[in-house]
Amino acid sequence: MKTIGSGLAAKAVLLFFIVGALSAVACAQRGTMTPYQNEQDGVSAGGKWLEFDSIEKMTGAKKVRFELLSDNYFREDPDYKPRVELFLC
Repeated sequence: MKTIGSGLAAKAVLLFFIVGALSAVACAQRGTMTPYQNEQDGVSAGGKWLEFDSIEKMTGAKKVRFELLSDNYFREDPDYKPRVELFLC
């Protein structure tokens, strides 16, 4: 014999798993794709910093670029977020 409470509990458990799966996908999307050739996509370097790695083809030197993207926009250009970039060669 099925009760009303067991159906409601099953729906609540299903909703819990769906929300958990969606939050896991959202957390996985924190990296970003690079606009430069021969550079790996960005990975989290801690906090809101992203790390982009590349290797120079001629010398084999490893290059690293760190990027910190702002949370707000310039008043003059609302499509561009200000950023800080550090290059290590």
